[in-house]
Amino acid sequence: MMLLEVNDKENISLSKSNSLLLFSPGAKSKSTKDGKKVKEKNNVIINKFELPVLLCTHFQSSLYLEFGYCEKFKPVTKKFELSNPNKSDKVVISVEKVPISKGFSVSLDENYDNKESQIEIEPSKSVIGTVTWIPNGDMTIREHIVLKLNGIPCLQITLQGSAGLGEVK
Repeated sequence: MMLLEVNDKENISLSKSNSLLLFSPGAKSKSTKDGKKVKEKNNVIINKFELPVLLCTHFQSSLYLEFGYCEKFKPVTKKFELSNPNKSDKVVISVEKVPISKGFSVSLDENYDNKESQIEIEPSKSVIGTVTWIPNGDMTIREHIVLKLNGIPCLQITLQGSAGLGEVK
């Protein structure tokens, strides 16, 4: 006979070898309204598929989007979050530079079909942006998208990937 005790602070399961496995003390799984599974740890929700976040502040480090190996002429889209940490002022984000010749396009709000080149973000809010790459040949890339924060070009997204060359090891 086996006896397992489970308390609120630990998720415990039994493997085939009859040994206990402890997973994330203090973490509990739950579903959100849209049915996505998330874990909650110390009242902070941890999304299984977190997006990279670019804080809309001056002196923010570059956000990296890795496209990996892609097929030529096949669109690949990566999402990112633009977050306004300011509690009192909204910010205006606009696109300064996009490497269009390499097949990139950017949309600052995924809720719009057209490619938004400027967006206002309310205090303590965030929006989801997308970068789409359609590789137009054999290439390895490391490019930058430059965004303006309230008219000052100070936010950068670094894009990396390769296409059509075979997998890079």
